[in-house]
Amino acid sequence: MTLVAKDLEEGESYQLVWAVWAESPFSSFEEEEQSLDFTAQDIDGDGLTDEYQATWSMTVEPDWCHIGINGMLYVTVDHDGDGVADDQWDISHEWFHFQAPCEIDLPVDIGLDHYDEGIADWVGVELVPNDWLFDEPEIEGCDEEYHEDVCVILAGTGYDFQYPGEQLMRWSMDGLTVGQEYTLMTDVDSYDEDEGGEDDWYWCHDGNYDIEFHRVNDGYEDCEDGSDEPSYDDDGTENSWFHCWDDDETMIPMSKVNDGVVDCPNGLDEPAMMGGGGPQGLESGGQGPLDIGTQEVWFDCLTSDSNVQPSMTGEWFMVFEDTTPGDGTYEMSFVGDEALGDDDSGDDDDGSSYVSEVCGETAGSLTHIYDITSAVVNGTEIATSQPRTCFEVQSSEPMPPFTITWSLNETAATDGAGEPD
Repeated sequence: MTLVAKDLEEGESYQLVWAVWAESPFSSFEEEEQSLDFTAQDIDGDGLTDEYQATWSMTVEPDWCHIGINGMLYVTVDHDGDGVADDQWDISHEWFHFQAPCEIDLPVDIGLDHYDEGIADWVGVELVPNDWLFDEPEIEGCDEEYHEDVCVILAGTGYDFQYPGEQLMRWSMDGLTVGQEYTLMTDVDSYDEDEGGEDDWYWCHDGNYDIEFHRVNDGYEDCEDGSDEPSYDDDGTENSWFHCWDDDETMIPMSKVNDGVVDCPNGLDEPAMMGGGGPQGLESGGQGPLDIGTQEVWFDCLTSDSNVQPSMTGEWFMVFEDTTPGDGTYEMSFVGDEALGDDDSGDDDDGSSYVSEVCGETAGSLTHIYDITSAVVNGTEIATSQPRTCFEVQSSEPMPPFTITWSLNETAATDGAGEPD
């Protein structure tokens, strides 16, 4: 490798410093800094200072994934003439980034099995390929997900528990060395549909982490930057704010979030108290839902000094009876909700105080056999896209009636008969 310094001032003393940093899936490596001291000259007499180069060798390990080379150029000054620089200042600082092989060669193969009570036998669980964890592949639909990495992991795992309750699992390991001691560490993550807002999410201000909303203002800093807790100035006056995003642009102290008292006019500070039964008027096949789960709400970028436009996402889990005639076509319709229409109050707040987006989406394995074939909003057909079709509702506008239709596509005919299965 060679670093080049040019466009220098003749007669000035310089120090070129560089260091190599590398990252593998399991560790990181930083090489000790190296340097080159020189005084810029015009040896060839062309009126321009010469270029100065520093050349060195480095070995790229197979498991390295990313390499960074940090190059810094300093002007140095020897005030007392003893040949040692007494002062220096940075005039150039460059980072050079490289992709590395990132070859993951784990010596032990790990397998996971589940005992399926239905067939009374062990069934292997498809695990996420190791290289996916360090170099995520391009998977259709994952670029639109709230958490792209979670989407990729779920796409690489193929198993559904068919029965609730206790599950019998086992690990298998191949390639172990006789006499070698090992420690197997496991962890289980789950996402519950608990009531009381336990599934609501809050993006930390630095954008590097998200936490459950019920952990905001709980006395513990869960965000690395502490943005989930109130902050105070030297006089003890609170200087952290929560934006309600209502018509009046109400802001309340962070200390009032999750305190059991609704302070925002729209209740955004207390998502656990925003239960509700979901929007009225949503039908499938002309029938309302059999069941509506607890509302989930999560918030992004709500801190007052965030540089990103804040947003709120709310959703309900609804169950509908399949009343289709068997032709493989499904329609989801919103026929109108009086609560979202004119409330005869004479004001202009009959809709949301912010722009909303409504989306119909084909989820999971159904993306391979179902297409969104039409979407009609307020009597007008709009363009569709797969696997998600969306339209916007402008601020202060009531939710319009709409119908989204899904149909089996040609890949659904798997028996060769030409008809959807």
